[in-house]
Amino acid sequence: MQQIDSLPFLHTDHGITEIGIERTGCFGTCPIYTLVVKNDGSFRYVGKANVEHMGAHTGRIRDGAFDWLAQFIKDSRYMGLKDGYVRQVTDLATTYTMVTMKGQSKIVRDYGAAGPSSLLVTEVLIDRLLEGATWD
Repeated sequence: MQQIDSLPFLHTDHGITEIGIERTGCFGTCPIYTLVVKNDGSFRYVGKANVEHMGAHTGRIRDGAFDWLAQFIKDSRYMGLKDGYVRQVTDLATTYTMVTMKGQSKIVRDYGAAGPSSLLVTEVLIDRLLEGATWD
């Protein structure tokens, strides 16, 4: 698989300054954590349960990874998504994603992975920002 930061194109006109994700618990071993990444590559992370990094941490993601994901988020029209998606099942985790674009923040609640495929891909790609990250 090609590394995100080695892609030949890199757009920086996406207008996105912050991307975040929060994963909540379930009646199992779902990971519980919050991650917020800024456009300068810095991140804040708080791991609460079922994760490798417990507690509060900071660090930096790979160069270019933020801009690549931000462009995907813009192109997939994240800001036009509904505020919430819910699967009619109990005991599943909820994932909240957050994007700040041109000074406007949007949070989308996704219970039980009920959102559209573009949202599910966005959630996975936000998590992947930590691959190769430098932790302080």
